[in-house]
Amino acid sequence: MELISVILFDMKLYAIQRNLQLRIGEQGRYLQMMFEKQSKSGVEPFKASSSAIEKCFGFYLFIYF
Repeated sequence: MELISVILFDMKLYAIQRNLQLRIGEQGRYLQMMFEKQSKSGVEPFKASSSAIEKCFGFYLFIYF
């Protein structure tokens, strides 16, 4: 009986992980599309000052592309 519970738990965990992977993939494709759309439109990307970032997050955030 305990083995069945472990197997069921593993199956549920796998389903949750798979669902999250699919959602993250969808969000990544949407974000990529938005970046490409912004690049094609010629709009300058949003630029925040370091002090604004520091006020929002309490620390500096560095993003490398």
